[in-house]
Amino acid sequence: MSIDEIKKSARIEAAEIRNRAASENPNAGDQLRDQILNNAIQLGLSLPYHVSAFLPIGSEIDTLPTMRALTDLGHVTGLPVVMAKAQPLIFRKWFVGEELVPGAFGTSEPLPSEPEIIPEVLLVPLLAFDADGYRLGYGGGFYDRTIEKLELDAPITTVGVAFSAQQVDTVPRGPHDRALQWIATEKQVIRAKAR
Repeated sequence: MSIDEIKKSARIEAAEIRNRAASENPNAGDQLRDQILNNAIQLGLSLPYHVSAFLPIGSEIDTLPTMRALTDLGHVTGLPVVMAKAQPLIFRKWFVGEELVPGAFGTSEPLPSEPEIIPEVLLVPLLAFDADGYRLGYGGGFYDRTIEKLELDAPITTVGVAFSAQQVDTVPRGPHDRALQWIATEKQVIRAKAR
């Protein structure tokens, strides 16, 4: 099997695990917020920064409590915007409750009139993760390209956000996959071994 076929199979299994985790813990978003706030210094959130998160789709862990809390602490929050296939994401300022417009792949995005931000801390969605910080994404490569581009310009902190049940022994990885620095779940914050 090719790496693409292996990843495709792994995505199906990972989605089922995430669906189950979401149904078993409706308070996971609040618990995630508490874990992130309790580890703010390690995650680079001790000072007000630009932080990009994501709006949960389907059974993804709820990031809205975290975004609200970061805003209350003075951080500027934003969301990713897909510009084109196989291109890095950009990020536009957005606070919880502000207007959204439909985006690519069933997402919602800030209004095009909102200013672009360059995040210093990037909260990243995923289907599965391992102790090395590698993530199984959705197959578009958007975050790998984006992280590579951002790291060329300035140091950033990358944090995968997930249910603890989404951890696997090893995420199948290809040559362009980039390890994250941290993983934040509803139970703990993990420093990636590969970083």
